[in-house]
Amino acid sequence: MKEQSSISSTQLSPQC
Repeated sequence: MKEQSSISSTQLSPQC
């Protein structure tokens, strides 16, 4: 579940 949250966060504001 924590991994999914990370992916969502990356899509909203990707950390290059």
